[in-house]
Amino acid sequence: MTVINTPSNVISIGERGEDIPTFPCTHQRLLRLEFDDIEEDLGPPYHIFDFTHAMKILRFLEECGEEDILIHCHAGVSRSCAVAMFLNEFKGYFLDLSEPCAGSLIKYNKEVYRVLRLAYIQSLPVIGVSQ
Repeated sequence: MTVINTPSNVISIGERGEDIPTFPCTHQRLLRLEFDDIEEDLGPPYHIFDFTHAMKILRFLEECGEEDILIHCHAGVSRSCAVAMFLNEFKGYFLDLSEPCAGSLIKYNKEVYRVLRLAYIQSLPVIGVSQ
């Protein structure tokens, strides 16, 4: 397990009611999101990634500017990979795939990626539309 001792910008993902991890240092910025690792709405008691979560990520990215972002989640396989893929493809972030859980993006959560992509596209200014 890698320990991050340098303050970073962190997106921490967990399930509802799960304890927030104890980090060894105080981070510059920390965004904690809680939702289940599911790709379709299964209703209660499950909580699927939604537009509100996506907008929180987009606002967090604005606050971070060009700074590095560490994405943490319970397993580091599906939800965090979807966010990392989005950051790479739509925001131009470089992915460091050298960490143990980040060696492959094959199992990314498609719903997280889809909702993030849609929220990002909807947040873009409309060009060429006269009022």
